[in-house]
Amino acid sequence: MIMSSSSNSIGMTLDDLRTRIDHVDHQLVELLNERARVSLAIGHAKSSQTDGNHGGNDGDSSDPSSSNPQPPKNDIYVPSREHQVFSKVISLSSGHLPPTSLKAIYREIMSASISLQSTVVITFLGPYGTFSHQAALEKFGQSVVHVPMESIGHVFGSVGNGT
Repeated sequence: MIMSSSSNSIGMTLDDLRTRIDHVDHQLVELLNERARVSLAIGHAKSSQTDGNHGGNDGDSSDPSSSNPQPPKNDIYVPSREHQVFSKVISLSSGHLPPTSLKAIYREIMSASISLQSTVVITFLGPYGTFSHQAALEKFGQSVVHVPMESIGHVFGSVGNGT
């Protein structure tokens, strides 16, 4: 069990505190691996949905008149779900991590989860290190594949081709 009160740290030596951090890190890695296993199971569930509606979504995302359009359930990247996760983890936090830090941590966790489910290629107007590359990193994290393109036409062409 992770101790959450800083008062539990009073009187501990530096070595004791580092040992405690090592224990917490071990727990975090175990939990991250459990999350990865669940993410893989979600990916398998998405790929096994084979009814005629692009994976069996609850609402027709292609119908703009639908009152509650839902993304297809087999989409790997679902921005609305991402927003739900970010909002949830931020609301759960009552500790010292600010919301921006939690969001950055979860951006990378979710990026890793997405890349476990499928190889995702994100193209951007290159080269590496440009503002568009930075935007791609901020939106999709570092675990997906980032590919620089020579022109905006090439970026749109790769999106249109699904590459």
